[in-house]
Amino acid sequence: MPEHVKRSDAIHNIAHVAAFIAGVALGDVSLMGKGMKDLIAEPYRAKLIPGLADVKKNAIEAGAEGVTISGAGPSVIALVDSTKKVEEKVLKAMKEGFEKNGIKCKTMLANPGPGAKIVRRKEK
Repeated sequence: MPEHVKRSDAIHNIAHVAAFIAGVALGDVSLMGKGMKDLIAEPYRAKLIPGLADVKKNAIEAGAEGVTISGAGPSVIALVDSTKKVEEKVLKAMKEGFEKNGIKCKTMLANPGPGAKIVRRKEK
């Protein structure tokens, strides 16, 4: 990670995280996917994941709404709209992107959890 980032990259990331959060709040998977574009961390981590560009391209072409490195890597996560029924197609496309670059991988489908809920409210 660089010690300093360009203002334009910081603005880009802030705008995209806001879009992602708005997508979560609105239940808009497409907006969440648009928010998954990172110009600060991912360019530095991407070189540690051979084939990432192919994986991302394949996943988007297969119907993923967004694709990014999961955490610090090496996992890659794609967000799909389950109503479009493209999960298996996206999994296959991502695997092919890695294999094209000589990387063996395991794919898995994860469903979202129930989300946060208030367990106990603190009395004032």
